[in-house]
Amino acid sequence: MSESTRSDARAKAAAGGPVVVHILIPSACGDEGLVCCAAALARMDGCAHMVIIVGNSDAEQRAWAMGIESVDRVPMCASMHLTVRRVRSVLDARLAGRPAESTLLQAWSASGLMLAARVRQDIPRVGVICRSPDLAGADIRHALDGATLCAMDCRVRSELGVASAGDRSLVAAMARVRLIEPPVAGTAEGDAPWRVHLDRERVRARLGLGPADVVVGLLADPPEMGDARRVCFAIGLDHVLGANAVALVRRGSRQTRRAARFNRLNARRWDMLIADISLTQLIAASDVCVIDTDREVGGSPSCGPTGVAMALCGGVPVAGSALGTPLLDGPHAMPVEQPSGSRTGAGGLATPIERLLRDESVRVRHAHEARAWLDRARARDGFASTLAGVWAETLRVPVLAGASSIPAA
Repeated sequence: MSESTRSDARAKAAAGGPVVVHILIPSACGDEGLVCCAAALARMDGCAHMVIIVGNSDAEQRAWAMGIESVDRVPMCASMHLTVRRVRSVLDARLAGRPAESTLLQAWSASGLMLAARVRQDIPRVGVICRSPDLAGADIRHALDGATLCAMDCRVRSELGVASAGDRSLVAAMARVRLIEPPVAGTAEGDAPWRVHLDRERVRARLGLGPADVVVGLLADPPEMGDARRVCFAIGLDHVLGANAVALVRRGSRQTRRAARFNRLNARRWDMLIADISLTQLIAASDVCVIDTDREVGGSPSCGPTGVAMALCGGVPVAGSALGTPLLDGPHAMPVEQPSGSRTGAGGLATPIERLLRDESVRVRHAHEARAWLDRARARDGFASTLAGVWAETLRVPVLAGASSIPAA
């Protein structure tokens, strides 16, 4: 990042009025958290913003690719105590002379919220998380003390209720949990903002894919949440049914060696690509995306609602196993093609993928449902309005014109 860009960000943060300091740990929040942070920076123009990235230069470049300009970058140290000291030093220097009540610490992951709690207890804290955190640790319980949590996972409240049975301090935290929708592109913006720097042909050419290749991409963020073997099995089953496709998974996914061995034993009649790409690049290269649930990772989906929203905004249909969409239930459920019945495992993935690949009427229906969902989501603007309501309540100033009140807990 250029020094002029850093100077512009610092000058904006030094302006009068409230300041929101974004604690961004790309390795913890994943691409979904980066997308949410970028959406907040683009929409919330009623306050100044400072972005502190905790990580290496590659993490900063990932944020920059999403349009996020950082004021400072603090390397993640082996000792958390040292990381806390360095972040606190940066904050003290940037916020010198500014009252704590006009400042807000905004974290974009559970790890970021825990770091914010250890850095400055006197500054109000808000956390946005794209998937349910592990509530068993003492650090996350300490981080929730006095903080407001905006969660896209509808199970957070129930898990807090179970955890509060052994810790009464979590009862108060339950009242500060807000459910928040993932950000979507506005109609005036055309393509989603996280796709601005992406070109489908360029990404596919980089991966060695031709125009005739049909690609099924596994939505996994972080990559280790995805199981390459299950997707490869599903693609193999679809090959038997006459639907040929190439599986695309991100480097770092689980079971990649077993998936490669499965391909070799079947004479590579179908292919699998393991690529060091971002979630946004995977979506750009895919014809169909898949969200999966694996009991090996506690039954959590391979990706959160933001990743699914990114695919739908990009015009890419999404398939999921019967257990693959527990985060997407409720009145604003996203259209995800699922198998009929209760099939699980590779068979549960293969069925909806095969329908999307071979049945034109299913693709047309899915596209119609996706457009209808996007229209409703844009009209609600649930991400910006909920986050603006939380910030306005905390800072006691409006941060977004026409922001709605905070939904009841």
